Amino acid sequence: MYGSEAASFCELFETRVRYTGVSLVYQIDAIIVLTPIPILAALLVGGNGNRQCWLATYVLLACVGSALSPATMRRTSLVPALAAAPGA
Repeated sequence: MYGSEAASFCELFETRVRYTGVSLVYQIDAIIVLTPIPILAALLVGGNGNRQCWLATYVLLACVGSALSPATMRRTSLVPALAAAPGA
């Protein structure tokens, strides 16, 4: 999973800002998206009489979003490296 994730994140940014861009995406995503998941899961299950149907729906929607997100990504590998460099 991490091999394809790293390649996907690198495709998001031009060569000159790739390191900073990938780092920011990875860290901010972890803070905003991953931190509240255990709390949200407990609320979805506990607020529904200990049935997991709402949690399963949340996971299903997250999977659909993850499957569709590569379609919205732009490809920077098709842009020549010199064209992306400042002053080139």
